[in-house]
Amino acid sequence: MIKPDPRVALRSGPVPEMFTAHTQSGELRIAAEKIDAWLKNGITPSEVAVLYRANVSGWVRELAALISQRVAVYWPDDRSGVFETHLACGLQPCIRLRVCNGGLYS
Repeated sequence: MIKPDPRVALRSGPVPEMFTAHTQSGELRIAAEKIDAWLKNGITPSEVAVLYRANVSGWVRELAALISQRVAVYWPDDRSGVFETHLACGLQPCIRLRVCNGGLYS
C-alpha cells in the first residue's frame, strides 16, 4: 500500500489509500474486497467513490459488476444503460464510479 503525503492533501478525511497488484484481475479483486470491508465496517455506499483515469479494455465494467454484487452502483459513463442513471440505484444509496482526468468531482 502506498500512502500519499497528508500535508499536501486538498480535502479533509482519512488518508487516501492506493493498492497495486500484478494483474488487472488482482487489482479488481483488491478493490472489490476493500469496498466490501468498508461497507461491513459501517461506511455507507454514498461515502464511497471510485475515481479512475482510463477505462482501457473495459476493466471499469468488470469492477462495476463486482461491486454491484454487494451494493448498487452509479456509473454515468456507462454506455449500456445498466449503471448510468440514479434510477439504477432506486432509493438506496449507491457507490459512484467516475472518470478523473484532471478535474475534481464531488
